[in-house]
Order: sequence, then C-alpha cells, then structure tokens
Amino acid sequence: MGKTSRTKGAQAEREVARILRESGAFPDAQRDLDQTRGHDNGRDLIGTDPWVMQVKRRAKMTRGVVLRGLAEARSTVVAASAAGDDSVVYTACIHRGDCEQWMVTTACIVIGSTLASCGVDATMTLDDFCNVVRSCDEL
Repeated sequence: MGKTSRTKGAQAEREVARILRESGAFPDAQRDLDQTRGHDNGRDLIGTDPWVMQVKRRAKMTRGVVLRGLAEARSTVVAASAAGDDSVVYTACIHRGDCEQWMVTTACIVIGSTLASCGVDATMTLDDFCNVVRSCDEL
C-alpha cells in the first residue's frame, strides 16, 4: 500500500472517529494507532465496544470492498471470542466513496428495542447508525 493510500485511510479513520464521538453514540471512539505500529488487533477504531468497525475509503466504493471489511471485522470478533474476550459482539464496515456520504453496512438489525444479529447485511447512513446505537443504549 502506497503512502497516499495510507494517508487517505488514516484521514478517513480520524474523520469517522470524530463523527462517532460528536454523535454521542461512541464518546470514546478514536483511531487505533496500534495498527500502524505493527500490533494490529483487527480494528480500525477503538472505544467502540461492543462493536468492531472497519473503515473503508475509496475513490469508487464497491460491494466487494464492503464485504471484505465486514469479513475483517467478523474475524476479529471470532478471534476475540476464542481468546475469551466477549466484549465485542457486533461488526460494521463504515465506508465512503468520493463525493458520497459515509455509510455503514452491518449484519445487525434493530428488533424492537434491542440489537440482534442476523444473516442479512443492512446498509444505512452513518448518522442513522449513530441514532440507532444511541437509542438502543438509552433503553
């Protein structure tokens, strides 16, 4: 990966972390700097428990990129669970192409007032995702 791609990815992660903090859904969200120091724990963002989030920023976003992001997040949850860490349960890929808004694709949906995992991916705006998370935390 070239320097331009790394810089674009880092800027995207900082931007998403700021949006998550400002929304109130994840007040402790920040970029995981350990991933840049060779201690990759499979997360682009920390302070988002019980969620594992991957951030993807491309000129043209494709479904394949989103699905790979979800797969990365899911493998992190599986590895954490195998290590006895049950603090992360849900997965999300936050993604944006050029001249588009931030979107979130997740395998979690809202059923009543609780989050439940399902086999179907749902995509929504980042603002809507933050609203859903906030409303579920309030109950």
